[in-house]
Amino acid sequence: MNLLSNTLFLRIVSSLVLIPVVMGAIIMGGWYFAAFVAIAFGLTCAEWFQLTRNAKRSLFYLCLGLIYFSISYLQFEYMRLFIENGIYLTLLCMFMIWGSDTGAYIFGKKFGGALMSPTISPKKTWAGMMGAMIGASFAFTGLLYAAPHLTNFIPNTLSPSLSQLPFLIGLSLMMGYVGQVGDLLMSAMKRKACVKDSGHLIPGHGGILDRVDSLLLVVPIFVLVARYVLN
Repeated sequence: MNLLSNTLFLRIVSSLVLIPVVMGAIIMGGWYFAAFVAIAFGLTCAEWFQLTRNAKRSLFYLCLGLIYFSISYLQFEYMRLFIENGIYLTLLCMFMIWGSDTGAYIFGKKFGGALMSPTISPKKTWAGMMGAMIGASFAFTGLLYAAPHLTNFIPNTLSPSLSQLPFLIGLSLMMGYVGQVGDLLMSAMKRKACVKDSGHLIPGHGGILDRVDSLLLVVPIFVLVARYVLN
């Protein structure tokens, strides 16, 4: 098994373990979800501390990151626990992020092409960006159409009807784009710290920051959309 195949195998196995854990925490909610978010936040901050130790203006970047993570994780918890029927919005958001990450990985490996920002991330391509947007769109709209009963619990704006299809696709494309911007933000920091991955906690993926970089930016924006656009 070559290196690429081995890495892909590890990514798949890790995802098969992590996705049920995340979905289980979201579905159970309450203290289970709060504890899950607290653990993820702690691990994220620990990795960030290690990264910023090697960067110039380390204290500034450390504080900036802690503020960013605090806002993102608090919004994640708020969406699930305090927005009406937040369980369904949170699951939709996560499926969109997973679809975005999967699309970016597949399109980036398959088509390659022009780099988005060689100085920040030497591997992220515009093809990967397109894949992220398409993947998010397929995951988000696909879930609604595959499980139309979800619309009994979420805002009417998300009704999976043909009249709402342009809105649904536009929303998911935007979130896919936002996720890749979040990925680039984290890549910029890793570049300053002269590291490829934020850690080695998750086989095939790297550290927890390598897995939540998209989520950290998508969640606060998705919460704003859920509160002021979808309702």
